Amino acid sequence: MIGYCSAEFDFHWYGAQDSVNYIIYLCAKEHIEKGYSISDESILDNDYSIPVAPGGKNWSKKLAKEQFFKDLLTEEKFGYILASIEYEYWMKIEAAKAQLTRSTITQSEYEKLAEEAKAEFEGT
Repeated sequence: MIGYCSAEFDFHWYGAQDSVNYIIYLCAKEHIEKGYSISDESILDNDYSIPVAPGGKNWSKKLAKEQFFKDLLTEEKFGYILASIEYEYWMKIEAAKAQLTRSTITQSEYEKLAEEAKAEFEGT
């Protein structure tokens, strides 16, 4: 954890530490972009790039698992992808919650946005 950042993931066996490192990297990068310093910049030394999903698709948990178990992704990249798509999922949920709190969407619209975000994340 760096500052107030933390990582929350659906549990997965493969790439878990890589997922945590990816989220810490995002957090460190965000802090630096805001002009803050971090105590250990070594987290920035790694290549956290995510490969393009095959077939013009977007990454989902299902697609990433398929590619990983076909040995088309390293465990490290698999962990980064899972962290990235879960992070995107939570950002969509938080944005929808904020809209609901401001009464700019209804409860049913919030639920629809949440279902869509989950479907994108899961790959269903």
